Amino acid sequence: MEITEKKLPIKEQMLLLIYSLILYFFKRFGLPEGKFTLFKRLEDYYRDAKFSAEELETLIDEVNQIKTLFSENKGLTLQLNQLLVVFEKGFKEQKSIWVFCD
Repeated sequence: MEITEKKLPIKEQMLLLIYSLILYFFKRFGLPEGKFTLFKRLEDYYRDAKFSAEELETLIDEVNQIKTLFSENKGLTLQLNQLLVVFEKGFKEQKSIWVFCD
């Protein structure tokens, strides 16, 4: 029995957004230890990350919590909202999200 996964393609601009978020969160501020475990998969710039369709609801919740933590930073909130568009589309269509390092 062959198992195939639906994949949601990510445009180059989304990769740049994700990498800027990685640098912002993980290098400049950091995130609380033991929290946001799905989002922290993006921490390693040189490693691919995959989010299964089943994980996307939790990932969306994590991003919303992060938005609350950094709500005073409107530029960052805007970037997180753009990232949420991709995650929510994947969730709605039940497709995995793949983030490939370059």
